Amino acid sequence: MKPEPQAKPQPQPPKPTITNPTITPATLPAGGGMVTINATVTNATVVTLDGVAVKLPTTQPATASRSFQLQAHGPSAASANLTVTVAPPVEPPVEPPVEPPVVPSGTVTMFPGTFPKSQDGYDSLVQSSTVIFSDGRPAIFGGGHADTANPDIWRFDGAKYVSDYPALPRSEMYASYLDAEKWWHHPDPAKYRLQPITRHTYTGWLWSSKLGKAVILGPSQGEPYPGGYPEPDNPPKLTNGTAGIYDDKTRTWTQLHTNLVDPLVANVDDPVSGNILGLKVDLWYVFDPVADKVVARSTTKNSGLGYEDVMVYYPPNDKFYYITRTDWDLANSMMPCVHQVTVDRSAWTFTRIKLPFRRVNRSDKLVYATTHYAYDPVSKLIIGGMEDDKVWGILPADIGDGRTPGWYQHPAPGAGTALFHHWARDANGTVWFVNTPAKQVGAFRPSLDLWRYIEPPPLEVVAPITVGGQTYPSLAEAFKVGDTMIGVGVLYVGGQVTKALTITGAGKDVTTIKGGGSILGKGAIVIEAAVAVTVTAIGFDSVAVSDGNGAGIRQSNGDLTVNDCGFTNCQDGYLGSNATVAFNRCWFVGNGLGDGQTHAVYVSNGSKVASAVDCMFTGTKIGHHFKSRALESKLTRCTMEAGTESYSCNYPWGGVVSIVGCNITKGPNSDNDNCVISYGEESGNATPYTENTFGMSDTTITYTGALPMTAVRFSPDKVPCDAVFTNVKFVGIAKPQTGARTCTFVNCTLNGQAL
Repeated sequence: MKPEPQAKPQPQPPKPTITNPTITPATLPAGGGMVTINATVTNATVVTLDGVAVKLPTTQPATASRSFQLQAHGPSAASANLTVTVAPPVEPPVEPPVEPPVVPSGTVTMFPGTFPKSQDGYDSLVQSSTVIFSDGRPAIFGGGHADTANPDIWRFDGAKYVSDYPALPRSEMYASYLDAEKWWHHPDPAKYRLQPITRHTYTGWLWSSKLGKAVILGPSQGEPYPGGYPEPDNPPKLTNGTAGIYDDKTRTWTQLHTNLVDPLVANVDDPVSGNILGLKVDLWYVFDPVADKVVARSTTKNSGLGYEDVMVYYPPNDKFYYITRTDWDLANSMMPCVHQVTVDRSAWTFTRIKLPFRRVNRSDKLVYATTHYAYDPVSKLIIGGMEDDKVWGILPADIGDGRTPGWYQHPAPGAGTALFHHWARDANGTVWFVNTPAKQVGAFRPSLDLWRYIEPPPLEVVAPITVGGQTYPSLAEAFKVGDTMIGVGVLYVGGQVTKALTITGAGKDVTTIKGGGSILGKGAIVIEAAVAVTVTAIGFDSVAVSDGNGAGIRQSNGDLTVNDCGFTNCQDGYLGSNATVAFNRCWFVGNGLGDGQTHAVYVSNGSKVASAVDCMFTGTKIGHHFKSRALESKLTRCTMEAGTESYSCNYPWGGVVSIVGCNITKGPNSDNDNCVISYGEESGNATPYTENTFGMSDTTITYTGALPMTAVRFSPDKVPCDAVFTNVKFVGIAKPQTGARTCTFVNCTLNGQAL
């Protein structure tokens, strides 16, 4: 018999291999950080790190010294161990117990000369925040505002605030010391430990009841502040979202790796669940600081809410109260509003109602900007805000003690009036605050019997809105139907126009759209369609939006006629482009932000004709009374009064300009000291106008200051222009014009002398 043939041996699959394993960095400062693990792996079907499948390279957290086991799996396994060394915590100094100062009931104690500064001497408390540490002492973190990020921590030592965890000085702020999540890992951990970078802390610095430690959530690092320090002192484009835990006993940071993204949220600790809740105009989240994870998140629009606002937990009814720094429905109202927020902890959703609380405020932003509030269990008020040596408090609900819900005040001699002030209450009933303008810290101990209910101002009558005799609840709904009538009263929300309309009020002094700048984030009445619109007998008051260009009327297309309207204290009275617009018998009073970029009237790119007849311009803040880039610009029988305006009229692209029968006055407080009217100073017009002429007749231009003032300045190097002046009186003027290509004077006088 033939022997059975032997089976040929099968080739064995190659074994997995791991070569050049690396861990970067191999050493970390105290508190740890992130490391990147990589290697060259061959013949493996899967790669694991400590038994969990990964793809290389992989980034992993390391809070203490440890080894990672990297394995390549196939027919067999190959292994490599990689070790990272984390520096031991830097032992905090041993300090004797500090007794807090005794603040008599019903009084304020200020601590002059104790306002902390960053290591290089900059005020570091603007837009910072205060918590109460485990030893009962207040502690401040963050801030910086116009400085670079200054993440110092300041703990009160009984008489002043001292550095608890110093920030890196600017000379040490190099981008190379930052990890991908924007934490500093300094190469000298004995000198500068693991540290988040922050600016504009707001309510992101808070005490976590679940951790028993302080937490920083999503502060704004921001890009370099305009005019600020160059790199490397001010590294660019640091992302938002840094989060971490600060142990005030060991004085060490632990990095959280959940990126909450937005620094401008109103954050609050929920003592029932131990989670942290965050809410703003377009964001809601629930964050578990122990698990380092977001439990719930929504980006649904929450109209009426804003940013840099505050939310406080109120134990008497287990509700939260969201307190705005201004009435976002009313734009420049400078009146905080209170929203009751009811949270469903099973689904982590919320419902919200705006409470009808109103209060009378000063007419400046000191009383509303970025105030933090604290709950006081003795008075059962939510306390926060200083104004003229008085402290505000809120009773947000009827809690059965006979008091009226609403705003209360408590005398606080010496507290002053504060901007960017933050409040935190310690276990002894003392409320700690910072008065940023006065550069002082203080302590306030309220007395229950000194709180006084403040009667709210009377409600304004809401103007009725009708179309064809039928009533509509809003301008937005009415504008969809047809020609709209607005009766006597006030509206707080405007509307968008998408069809040809006439919009008619009962008179500019009795029909008012107040605030209302929320329409598309642009203005009160917004026109973007190529339609003809007429607006008559309406007043526009205090219209503002977050980008600073809120207009009473905002137009980007079509033909607009505005009759007998008033524009008062708006960021822009009118702002338009690609349009034809005519103003008849309108008043423009106190418009502009004071930034030089906002105006009473600004007719911008692509516009054909801009005209104003029998109009009054006064009180424009730094910007121009009338600015036009239109092909043709006409002023007839208009009055322009002196104030802080820049140019009375500005025609940066030239075109055909006609000024007839006007009275234009410029004074010593003007922001611009070289001319009353400027023509053609810019060459940025993509399609330069073929006709550039300037005609002025039957007009008086007066300057009441002492500087050598030019009436009309032309810019021949940009837009050559031919000018004709007829029957014009120049009073207090040094030169009637400069720079015209050709200029003709007919029956004109300069300070009483014929030209």
